[in-house]
Amino acid sequence: MGGTGGVIRDHLGSWIVGFSCKVKVVNAHHAELLALLHGLNLAQKININHLLVETDSQVNAPTDGRINNKAYNEGG
Repeated sequence: MGGTGGVIRDHLGSWIVGFSCKVKVVNAHHAELLALLHGLNLAQKININHLLVETDSQVNAPTDGRINNKAYNEGG
């Protein structure tokens, strides 16, 4: 078991919504990815379509600043 969480802020840095939850994880990297997934799903649920993702995990961040996943970029 572990815990994860995140926050969604507007373009001025003001808090919109936050989340925290218990998760069953293998390691810290897994928890970081689950937090990212939960945050993206939450943003979509509250109709936030343009966002900047920031993380303190250097393992998960693409080195070129882009998502290099053809299925994700094409919306399916």
